[in-house]
Amino acid sequence: MLNADLRIVLAMIGRVKKALVFIFAFLTFMVIIPILCVLLGFFIDGLLGFANLMIGHPALRISISIILLAVGAYLTIASNLYLYRFGDGFAWGDVFEEHETKTLVTDGPFKYTRNPMLLGYALIISAVGLLVNSLSTALIIPLLLIIGEGIWIKRIEEPRLERRFGREYIEYKREVPFLIPRIPRRVMYHKERGMSERSP
Repeated sequence: MLNADLRIVLAMIGRVKKALVFIFAFLTFMVIIPILCVLLGFFIDGLLGFANLMIGHPALRISISIILLAVGAYLTIASNLYLYRFGDGFAWGDVFEEHETKTLVTDGPFKYTRNPMLLGYALIISAVGLLVNSLSTALIIPLLLIIGEGIWIKRIEEPRLERRFGREYIEYKREVPFLIPRIPRRVMYHKERGMSERSP
């Protein structure tokens, strides 16, 4: 009885610990880092002479930023939830081994891109850049983010995933693009079929 109670307590502590880690990561990546990116963007704007450069009409800028923010937030949050729920791990598992996923996650956003979090995060930073009217935050910083994170993924993360999951990951890597989602073949087939039917 005592052992059973101890196991329940330890399980609850484990869940609370995971929840606290997730909240800390959420605040870091969704609040602190975007603020730092904006400050860095304003600094780069000043260096490059972009400080007084307006990015389109305010209404258009806000509309585009809302769309980018919604898509980016979905990709970032959904991919983290899929890793936690179906992989029993977190996105930063390649840095902290105890948080590595136990199984390869290929559903949800991972069905269309191998790195939905990177794509989503770049879109979020771009959206914030548009909202604060910073050209560097909207374009330069997301590009630097993709290049920097892309190098880490190619040199560190993907070799580890290949060692952990073997052929399963190699086949997944062959089928699913690195970053930009590919239009599913079924959609392409229906599109081409519809065009051929309309043509004389």
